[in-house]
Amino acid sequence: MALTFGGLAAAAVLLVIVLPQTAVVGRALERFDAGSDLRYQFWPVVVDTTKAYLPFGSGFGTFPEVFAAREPLSIVRPTYVNHAHSDYMEIALEGGVPAIVILAGFLIWFCAVAALRLRACRWGSVGFAPVVIAVAGVLELILHSLLDYPLRTLALAGLAAMYCAVLAAPPSALDLEPPRRYRQKVRRTAR
Repeated sequence: MALTFGGLAAAAVLLVIVLPQTAVVGRALERFDAGSDLRYQFWPVVVDTTKAYLPFGSGFGTFPEVFAAREPLSIVRPTYVNHAHSDYMEIALEGGVPAIVILAGFLIWFCAVAALRLRACRWGSVGFAPVVIAVAGVLELILHSLLDYPLRTLALAGLAAMYCAVLAAPPSALDLEPPRRYRQKVRRTAR
């Protein structure tokens, strides 16, 4: 039995209307509600705490204790805040100005190397895919770190290190030119 485009569209519209009404999907969608996300309530406290510990920070690994000491009673819950849910905020709080300078240096290095490597790559070259994947992977982790702490998990930290190693490799190691056997031979014709 073949379904028509109209039948598929009607089924899709019905699913979009009915599924959010179910309890399971409704609970799953609640986690994307900005009002129920506590990170927006405690980020101002993280910023104030960071200012209090400038210029050298509170020390790496001290976030839970430092935050708990300055957490206002209005946002206290039965659970505790283990991370700032922004790698950049947590790095600034724990490492202070030196960590911010190192982080800025990394971001500058990444932008410069990514631009150089992407310009050096040619579509179809052997090194094209690894460079594009490495740039996209690091960029995704940089953006993800704005709202969470992905680099504090070993798997993603290892992946980030691998991506950075690909970008840091000398161009000769990436073989940005296609191997000779894959290059097209061009015949010159006399006019």
